[in-house]
Amino acid sequence: MRTLPVRNPVCLVFFLLILLAAGPARAQQGTVQAAVAPAPAPGNYHAAASDADALRVELLSIVTDPKLTRAHTGLYVKDLSTGQVLLDRNSELLFIPASTLKLFTTAAAISLLGPSYTYKTPLLLDGVVEGDTLHGNLVVRGSGDPSISGVFHGDKPLTVFTAWAQQLRQRGIQRISGDLIGDASLFPGPPLGMGWNWDDESYWYAAQTGALAFNESTADVSVTADGKPGDPVGYEVEPVAGYLNVDNEAVVGAPKSGSSFVAERRHGENVLAMTGELPRGSRTGFACTVEGPADWFLFALRSVLEANGVYVVGQSRVVTDPRETTGWSNATQAAVYTSPPVSELVTFTNRKSHNFYAEQLLKTIGATRRNLGTARAGAEAVMSWASGLGVNRKGLEMVDGSGLSRMNLVSPRAMVALLEGMRGSGNFQAFYDSMPVAGCHGSLTNRMCNTPAEDVAHAKVGFVTHDICLAGYTRDKRGGWYAYALFVNNHTGPVRDAKAMQDAVVAALSAVE
Repeated sequence: MRTLPVRNPVCLVFFLLILLAAGPARAQQGTVQAAVAPAPAPGNYHAAASDADALRVELLSIVTDPKLTRAHTGLYVKDLSTGQVLLDRNSELLFIPASTLKLFTTAAAISLLGPSYTYKTPLLLDGVVEGDTLHGNLVVRGSGDPSISGVFHGDKPLTVFTAWAQQLRQRGIQRISGDLIGDASLFPGPPLGMGWNWDDESYWYAAQTGALAFNESTADVSVTADGKPGDPVGYEVEPVAGYLNVDNEAVVGAPKSGSSFVAERRHGENVLAMTGELPRGSRTGFACTVEGPADWFLFALRSVLEANGVYVVGQSRVVTDPRETTGWSNATQAAVYTSPPVSELVTFTNRKSHNFYAEQLLKTIGATRRNLGTARAGAEAVMSWASGLGVNRKGLEMVDGSGLSRMNLVSPRAMVALLEGMRGSGNFQAFYDSMPVAGCHGSLTNRMCNTPAEDVAHAKVGFVTHDICLAGYTRDKRGGWYAYALFVNNHTGPVRDAKAMQDAVVAALSAVE
């Protein structure tokens, strides 16, 4: 049997002597774990003890990187086929997991909601239809669906609203005498996560959540610099203009000059302030968050209704008090939008590392399992569920679903316990398939390319400033399964150094024969 090459044979001998002297005692914190492996399960690959020891030394040589000396590292690698722990460094300490926290959110969504669970958002007629007029209100009941956007509709964000307008016209309705009402009571708020940075609010990854949400609570802005130097830049706001206003002080710069263009939404307002210079002939585009997701939803819906010949006489208003929604139980359902199943939503969440989807899923878990659609209720449900899966409650502290908050804390051992527990669950395949694949797509595109891990390792990346994390699965050449959590916090050097260490560990596991 060819084993993974050891960089320094002398180190191997020295390390084995230490193991013999130490006996069964657990290695000290910050060292490689030297646990005695249990008997392998029938049919599973079980490496000889010398092979496992060689792999431990190889992994230790990889993670003992002087470039990461000042960082805090939490590393835990387990052979799921044999139960052997191959790497254990600070595995019970708590680390900021960044977006690897999404593995808890999405695993719980698949397990607690079910992979086939779908959101249903109904359009209700609260009144009487006479001729071409609805004498009453048109009501949309929010279910927390994150998919009313262009993601699952061919990049056409208005698809759902257009279909609703057409269904109203098919009923002969062209006029609503009352109001357009949005029921956003399922998620009582707050719309932002606990501990999110105020200076992230403009950006798509910090979009506000809500029971009624459209286009991931963002407006799409495209900016062009086609005029003469000094002229104002051109811009366009889609998919519907008028809700997000633009204060444009940005100008066209000289051709091939450096860009000083800045665009930020003013705190608490739907005003995007653009300043600086954009080089002539260049263009840029971005998604800007909006204030008030339910109001944005109704604004866009009303615009589409009017564009299709359905006019609302009254106001657009949002209802957040559940007591105001009881009168709609007898309303007529004119249309309903059904989302893709949770298995597809989770795949999009993990592969794109989409914070908005993760937050909506977490609040949905809260609403369905704790009868309260808040992040806190959802997090409590997830943590309780994870404990039943074998995750030590002391190793997990969730405050949001995406990992954007630095108040989330996870131990590497708790992360691997989640991965191991899901590996043995009936929902494993949907969870496993949702994760990015090394060298292929999502956050693992261009990582571990041309290594044994390419097209094999499934993992979730996590990154916030100074914190670089990776967690997931890989398989070796003989079909053995490994789970790993490789957390690097407080790293002020180049991000590539932490990534290189993580990728080398996963490649080494994948190379074992």
